[in-house]
Parts: sequence; C-alpha cells; structure tokens
Amino acid sequence: MHDEAILTKGTGKIASTGSSVTIDAVEKVYKSSAAVKANESFKCADPSCGITVIAVITQSVKPGRKKSPSSYFRAASKPHQPGCTRKPSGVTTVSPPLTGSNPANPIKGSVPTVWNAPTTPPGPTTTGTVATPTTPPAAGAGTGAGTSTIGTGTSSSSSSRIEKFAKSWIAMSSATRTSTQLSAPWNPGGTYDSAFFDLAVNVLSSPNKSPMRIYRGTIARIYPGATGYSLGLSETHSTGIELVVWVQSGVQKSGPSGVNLWNRLNSKAVTVGMEVFALGQFDHEVRPTRAWYSLPVTDGRDVWIP
Repeated sequence: MHDEAILTKGTGKIASTGSSVTIDAVEKVYKSSAAVKANESFKCADPSCGITVIAVITQSVKPGRKKSPSSYFRAASKPHQPGCTRKPSGVTTVSPPLTGSNPANPIKGSVPTVWNAPTTPPGPTTTGTVATPTTPPAAGAGTGAGTSTIGTGTSSSSSSRIEKFAKSWIAMSSATRTSTQLSAPWNPGGTYDSAFFDLAVNVLSSPNKSPMRIYRGTIARIYPGATGYSLGLSETHSTGIELVVWVQSGVQKSGPSGVNLWNRLNSKAVTVGMEVFALGQFDHEVRPTRAWYSLPVTDGRDVWIP
C-alpha cells in the first residue's frame, strides 16, 4: 500500500486531472472508499507501472476491527508491475508464540506512529547468492498470536512521507513529542522527540557522519547545480562549518512528492527563509577550497518544505 497516486479522472474536487495527489487530500473530500470510487479514478504514481489503483479510506472508528492501517491506495485488479517502487515490500514482522488473542484496535490513530521505508527498485542480482524461500507455518502450529474482535485500543497509523510526520511534530507540545510513539529502524528512542533533530535548538557536533534523524533547518542559500539543488542552512555545525541539504536530481523521478518539490525548486517557489525537514545523515565533505556537511536526499518522500 502507498499514500500517493496520479488522478486520472474526477470531479475536480481533489485536484485537476493528471495531478499527483496524496491520500490525505482524498480524505479531506471523501469519508468512505465507496464515495471515492464513485467519483474519482487513479493510477499508480510510479511512471514505469501506471496500473489502476483505488483509494481505501480507513474509518475513524469501526467496532470489531482487528487492524486499522492508515488510509492508502492499493492495486485495483491488476498487480503492480515488476520493479514498481510503490508496491508493498512484503516485509513482515515475526509474531510471538500463540498464547491467546490480541485485542482489536477499532480507533484510528490521529497521527502517524510507524514509518514505512519507501520501496526502491530491486538492485542487480549478486552472482552465487540465492534467497532462501520461506515456508508458511502449518495451520494450528502456534507461531503467532491471533487478534480478537473485541477491544478499545488505538491502532498504529503509518506513512513513508516525512511531510506527515513533520506536520504532526509541529502541532505537538514538547511533552507530547516525548510521549508519542514513532517507530522506525533508525529511531532507537521510539518517540517523536528522538526522531527529530531541530537544528534551531540543538547544535550538531558529530565529527563525521551524524545519526540518521529527521532534521529541521532554515534555508539560507540555494545553489542550483548539475546534480541537483543544494540548500545551505542558516544553522551550522558546532565547528562553524556549513550544513547543506542536497536534493539530488533523481528526486524528480521519485514520485508525486519528488515531482512537486522539483517543480517548486525549478520555479523558484522555494525561497530563503523557508523551513526544510529532511530524513538522513549529515556527512563531512572536504574539497581543496571548501568543507561542509551534506545530507543527500534521493527520494521526495524523505524531504518536506512547508
């Protein structure tokens, strides 16, 4: 599942035909999957795929619901094409031994609490390396806990777009950031507070590569170049060296978020003084006449400029 698509036909309430849209924009207009399907049509955001997808709107409360993902786009009838960067990754989490039933989570989470890594095209096959196939456990083997239809809990909402997490972070108080979950492999602290690094408040002092975080900074300089756009920040490293968010050229082909950002950069709609949120690591770069710390961005979902 994914949260971006291309609008192929519709009423104009969400956007114009041919526009890239997010599931958030669809949810603002429609409150049910059936209502969307009756009025709007979409295709996969990956240009190499383009299959028909439909919007699935998750209800805020649904008694008896076992699991409640975020609203999302999914393949309608045909599966995503091989190599599509928007199809489900297929990664699963190992379940604990079967000891009973987990309670249902009928209430939809108000903020995203789980980060989904953007799916990337498969790389070249390594000679002599063969993946070991997995065999599903036999029924009744007791390898995972079941889920009942009874419960009052809040489910985990997820996204691969930094924009969604940043918007939630901005709206939170310091105490809420500390107490609200944000589950991601790169976030050992497990909260919104530990996932974000606000460069206006905290000084980056890592001598080489910094920890992977969602960094917030303020744009002070914009350098267009052959490899992309370098956004120099007003905040600096503890040594006084410049911090740069490097939006690489490949971003323009990474889907709706990337296309939108690239168009804004080309049209000079991104200006000095704007904030930027970027997921990644600042790495020390040295040239004969210059030194700086660079955070490279290759996917539009990993960066957001309000």
